Amino acid sequence: MTSSERDLISKAIFTFIWSFKKGDNILYNMEILWTLYDAKNDSPPLRKMHFNKPIMLVIVAIIECFLDDFVDRIQEHVSDKLPNVTKTEVAEFRKKKLEKFEHYIATARKYNFFEQPKNFYTALEFLRDVRNRLHIQNTKNKLDKDEHKIFNDLNLHVAEKVFDVIFKTMMEKFPRGVSQTTFDVTPAPWRR
Repeated sequence: MTSSERDLISKAIFTFIWSFKKGDNILYNMEILWTLYDAKNDSPPLRKMHFNKPIMLVIVAIIECFLDDFVDRIQEHVSDKLPNVTKTEVAEFRKKKLEKFEHYIATARKYNFFEQPKNFYTALEFLRDVRNRLHIQNTKNKLDKDEHKIFNDLNLHVAEKVFDVIFKTMMEKFPRGVSQTTFDVTPAPWRR
């Protein structure tokens, strides 16, 4: 990641992130993604797929952080403007204890925050299960027993697309103020 790419990503993240520390950690993890994609691109063809698992885990961790921060922003806001979130939705958010990825996904689906068809939220739930496959032993047997069938290029592409939809929506639909950048100029290692 170049310094100009880092600056663009930082500007993009802080158009909607409520917690400075979460934003800082997201930026750190974006740098990790760049390193992983660079290593994947420089690897021999038969070794490239070995990078899919750590890449997907980081992508999904960032998505979860986006949603966690958004929930915190809705539940804790006092004077911060919340565009495209109704007072009724804010009241409902404050009644609930939302602290798990599955809760964030269910809430996003209920209000269709990302203005996507149902299969988008199904893909997001799938990615949550993929993230949980960090544990090699697969005790819950939710996904295929063979990790190479889960952490494949097709599923990596799904993770990248879901990430892009969420990032773009957060920037455009739920900004914290006037944005200094747009999604179209925000780099990602898979969009080079």
